[in-house]
Amino acid sequence: MKRHYIYAILLVLFSCALQAKVLKENLLFTAKLDASGISSSKAKGVATFVLNKKRDSIAVNIVVVGFVPSSIGLYQGNAGGIGSLVKDLSSSISGNLLSTALTKDDLNISKFLNGELYVVVGSKTNPSGEIKGNIVLEANYNFKADMSAKHTFPLVNNSAEGLGSFTLSMNKSKLDFKIICSKLSGPIKSIYLGIGKNGEEGTEEVSLNGFVKENVIKGSISINATLLNKLLSTSAFINVTTSQNPKGEIRSPLILQKGIALEGYATGNQMIPKVSTPAEALCMIRLSPTLDTLYYDALVNGLTTGIDYSHLHVGYEGVAYDVLQVDFTTSIKGNRIAGFKKGSQVTSTTISKLLLGNLSLVVHSKKYPMGEVRGQIYKFAYEGYSAYMDVSQIVHHAHSEAFGYGIVSVSPDDSNAHIMWAADNFTTAVTAAHLHEGAKGADGKVLFDLDEGMEKMDNFVFGDSYWTINATNPYSKIMTDLFNKNSVYINIHTEEYPDGEIRGQMQTSQVIFPKITSVNDASDNGINFQLKGNPVNKEVNVVIESKYKNLTYSIYDEMGRLASQGNVDSSLSRDGQSIDVSTFKPGVYTLLISNHGMNQGIKFLKI
Repeated sequence: MKRHYIYAILLVLFSCALQAKVLKENLLFTAKLDASGISSSKAKGVATFVLNKKRDSIAVNIVVVGFVPSSIGLYQGNAGGIGSLVKDLSSSISGNLLSTALTKDDLNISKFLNGELYVVVGSKTNPSGEIKGNIVLEANYNFKADMSAKHTFPLVNNSAEGLGSFTLSMNKSKLDFKIICSKLSGPIKSIYLGIGKNGEEGTEEVSLNGFVKENVIKGSISINATLLNKLLSTSAFINVTTSQNPKGEIRSPLILQKGIALEGYATGNQMIPKVSTPAEALCMIRLSPTLDTLYYDALVNGLTTGIDYSHLHVGYEGVAYDVLQVDFTTSIKGNRIAGFKKGSQVTSTTISKLLLGNLSLVVHSKKYPMGEVRGQIYKFAYEGYSAYMDVSQIVHHAHSEAFGYGIVSVSPDDSNAHIMWAADNFTTAVTAAHLHEGAKGADGKVLFDLDEGMEKMDNFVFGDSYWTINATNPYSKIMTDLFNKNSVYINIHTEEYPDGEIRGQMQTSQVIFPKITSVNDASDNGINFQLKGNPVNKEVNVVIESKYKNLTYSIYDEMGRLASQGNVDSSLSRDGQSIDVSTFKPGVYTLLISNHGMNQGIKFLKI
């Protein structure tokens, strides 16, 4: 009995150690703002849009460098053309920064996931737009190939089929692929990526022969400019030939998956306990841009007996699966499991568990009724982190009014990170910028040099780069773990301050820019208030004079994180209302008073 108890403990610990991914339900969208096709300005900007875990609001942060914006708007269309205004965000501008939130009433999330939106930032010089940029999901591009005889040229008649998942890295340099073929007339003679449309023979561009292992083809290639262009314009295809069909037995165009794309690759080794089987299964899942339809397609190869039933089960990688979440059994047809769930069949819980990596495909057979193969389902979307940069976060002594904002997004396989940032108002020229290892308030070693992709213009700077496994200090899961521990910061060095003029701690939570009008008092839009006493110790006493009722307050720390919130008691407004801050750590905080989107703020020092 004691031996079994110890074994159970070891199994749990071992299972926990195997859980390699820390995923969030949030989705990060970004826009790189520049003057391309709109003006001759050198100005830049970074815009981020974070869909919250409830998927009922989007947090918006925008930083503009090179000029002070007079207007910011969201438009529907393509930034290269003329679109229509969807949402005017200008009322939330505070200097060079904008921070606000969009609700379901403001905007449909499908427009974000369909890539239909772009940002336009106007100035006094260029009121119709000085800089702009398309809004995109931070994610790899996933293409699906549904292979059959109906796409071949010339047409052939057979029941062979194949399923292929092709993943283009976000920096468009690498193409990963997983392909399973079934019911072929014989061994694969050749397989290649070609260029051409349906109904055309096309030409071979890249051979994948070296990756063939019977009916399974898996690997990765560097992608050339020609293939990249055709892939993004839906003019690329995958073709499989056999001796019986030397021109092609099955073929398919590569179709970009819109919405939220996910993938799983099932094997016996992922079962708990492991199952010794040659069987494998590729599973592709897509949530529609409206998030009300779940499409799934899986092809199984080498199963010992026929598919008995198949489900999505709850459970993280390396942990024995739990309850059934989605039943695919009625969609089984031979070795294929394909169909869709719609409306009430797609619950909020199912979507959340998919985004968290908490569901796996389990294929059950008669020989293995508890499951012969299992594959964890993971999204192609990157995990996001953000930082607001200013002098207050610098450990050493510095005086500066510079500011900045940046994001890091990490790939699902922990092989690369996208870094985009902008900063302005430096005392002297920027000399360098780095990502460092270190907790808040502590200096640390350089992890990555941000010089590549950095553009220096007068006293402002912009950066857009990728930290990959090919870097001097290669990106790896170790780096992802540091981001998840809030142990990475961005540091910008100048001639005046070679050790760093401003700094920003990368946060797993969304950074918020409170709207500030003054340090000691604030008044606008009918909201007038001041603090009684500043610095404060145990409580903040605020005196409010307002024509509005139902006011709310929010308090943010210097990193932009929400520390406290509540309702303002208008009956106490003349005498002052006390807000308890006794548990706050010493530092600078911002008190924000709000009324239906109108905000006024005051900074105070907690001692």
